[in-house]
Amino acid sequence: MSNYTVSLAGPAPWGFRLQGGKDFNMPLTISSLKDGGKASQAHVRIGDVVLSIDGISAHGMTHLEAQNKIKGCTGSLNMTLQRFLHIPRMPLCCLMSFSVYATSAICLLLRHGITSAKLNWDLISCP
Repeated sequence: MSNYTVSLAGPAPWGFRLQGGKDFNMPLTISSLKDGGKASQAHVRIGDVVLSIDGISAHGMTHLEAQNKIKGCTGSLNMTLQRFLHIPRMPLCCLMSFSVYATSAICLLLRHGITSAKLNWDLISCP
């Protein structure tokens, strides 16, 4: 993962939408981008996590607080974002095969009495 700063020249619209916030128990994240918009032109990507807005930490901000902070930026919008490393997409057939093998391995562990309090094993049905 890597952090980066972006400065978008105002005024709004900034060309992105947010999701999450303290009130959703999720980090504030870029959920969509307008094609050709200011955020897209600055290489912001869907899934990037908002760490700060105009120098104010976004940690603990509700969705509405973040929206209001962004709306208050008229001359420019400065944000620090965090991007997780790109994980190549796997073809669906490979994912399905992996899922079958992973479920089989978990079932084998369960049959031998190996469990973990961190996982909800009730969601897994073993044949």
